Amino acid sequence: MLNSEGEAYNGKYIAVGYIPSGSTGVNGSIDITAFIDTNKVAISDTYDGTESDLMGTTNDWVMGREVFTTTEWNSFDSVNPLSFKVKVEANEGIWVEEEKFLTMKNFRTDSNWTAIKTNITSIEFHKDGVAPANYVTSFDVTDATSDPTKGNITLYTVDDGLGNNSYKAIVVANDIIYAPEDSSDLFNGMTNLVIFNSENLRVNNVRSMTQMFKNCTNLKEISSLYQWNTLNVTSLAAVFDGCRNLSNIHALSSWSVNSVQYMNGMFNLCISLIDISALRNWDVSNVMYMHVMFSGCVNLINVNALANWNVENVINFKQMFYVVPSLEDASGINNWNINSTANFTLMFGGTTPVHPEFTKVQGTWSNGTFTPNV
Repeated sequence: MLNSEGEAYNGKYIAVGYIPSGSTGVNGSIDITAFIDTNKVAISDTYDGTESDLMGTTNDWVMGREVFTTTEWNSFDSVNPLSFKVKVEANEGIWVEEEKFLTMKNFRTDSNWTAIKTNITSIEFHKDGVAPANYVTSFDVTDATSDPTKGNITLYTVDDGLGNNSYKAIVVANDIIYAPEDSSDLFNGMTNLVIFNSENLRVNNVRSMTQMFKNCTNLKEISSLYQWNTLNVTSLAAVFDGCRNLSNIHALSSWSVNSVQYMNGMFNLCISLIDISALRNWDVSNVMYMHVMFSGCVNLINVNALANWNVENVINFKQMFYVVPSLEDASGINNWNINSTANFTLMFGGTTPVHPEFTKVQGTWSNGTFTPNV
C-alpha cells in the first residue's frame, strides 16, 4: 500500500502521486481520501487499464499527472482552499510515483552568484522561457533533481539603470519554478536587494528557509510572498535576520507555519518593524525555539497581536524581545501557556520595566528575565 500527499493551490487540486503512463493493462483499485479540517470525503474507483475508466472520466485523471476536477473536490473551496491532505492507497499492481518539478538549485555558494549578489537591487522570476534583452551575465541554476523534460533554469543579470554598477536578476524557465528543498541562505547577503518579486517561484517543497534573506539590509518589497505555500517548512530560523529596512510584513499573514519548529532569530535586528499584526493568526503550536525572534526590533511598540499564539511547546524564549526600547505594552501575552519553557533569560532584557505578567506559571521578573517559582 502506497501513500502520497497532495496540496491545493488557487482552488485547483493537484496530487503529488500519479499513475504513470504505460500502466495500461494493469488492474487494481485506488482509494482517495481528502481531509479538510473536520470534513472528510472518500472517492473510490477501479482501474482496469484504460485511462477513461480511472475516476470515471479522462477529465478527472490525466495519465502521468492527475488533476482532480470532480464536484466532490471543488466543493471544499470555500472551506479551506489552501490546506488538505490526499491519501492515495494502491493495492498490488498499481503504483504511485512522486512527480518531478522544475526545480532551482541552491546557488548560494556558486562563484557566479557570489561575485554579483551584492550588486543586485531586484530579483524576479519568469516562466516564459525568454532571455532578457541586453543581459550582462548568465549561468545555469537548474537543480540536479529537476525534471529534465521541463528544460533548464537560467539566471540573467540586466543593468537596472541606476548607474551604480548595479543589476536586476531575472531567473528564467519554461514553467513555474520551484525553490529547492533546502533553501537556507539562498539569498543571504544580498545587501542592496530592495525588491523581491516571486510571482513565478513556488516554495511548496521547501523544508528549510533558515537565513534565506539574512542580511538583505535594504529589502523593502516582499508583497509577492503572500502566495507562498509554506506548509512543508520546518525552519524559519533567522529568515529575515538583519533586514533593517523591512517594515511591511503583511504578506506573511497567509503563511501556513503549522510544521515549523524553529523561529529563532526570525526578525532579529529588523529595526524598521513596527507592526506585527500580520502574524496574529499563525498556528505556532509546533514551534520549539523562539529565542532572539524579535531581538533588536527597536521600534516595535506592542506584542498584543501575538495574544492567541499557542506556545505550549516552546522551550526557549531567551532574548525573544531583547533590546526593544519602544515597547509600551506586553500584556497581550499574559495568558501564554509557558509550562514547557526552560529558558527565559533576558526575554525582555533592555525593555524593562515592560514585560508580561504570566498567569499560567507564577514567578518573578528581574532585569528582563523571568524565573518560575519552584
